[in-house]
Amino acid sequence: MTTTGTDSGRIRLGTRGSRLALTQSGQVAEALMAAGAPSEGSDARRDGLDIDLVTVRTDGDGDRTPLRQLGGVGVFAARLRHALLDGEVDLVVHSF
Repeated sequence: MTTTGTDSGRIRLGTRGSRLALTQSGQVAEALMAAGAPSEGSDARRDGLDIDLVTVRTDGDGDRTPLRQLGGVGVFAARLRHALLDGEVDLVVHSF
């Protein structure tokens, strides 16, 4: 897996570091790579698609306050959204 934007065939996929998030992001990465692999007899225009899982630490990851008391939506997703908007990653996966 890998690093700098889709022009080079490399995609940075942002994910939280939890076991669940890494598992789900790995599944998405595998599906993207399978979809990007050229089929037999096709042109290789999408050959070499590479995905780098980029772990993003969110506010919710470092705070041990009970979730119901954290008050607000996005304690686990906001930092992922900012990483995407700031160009640190090319796409993000949140729990599905």
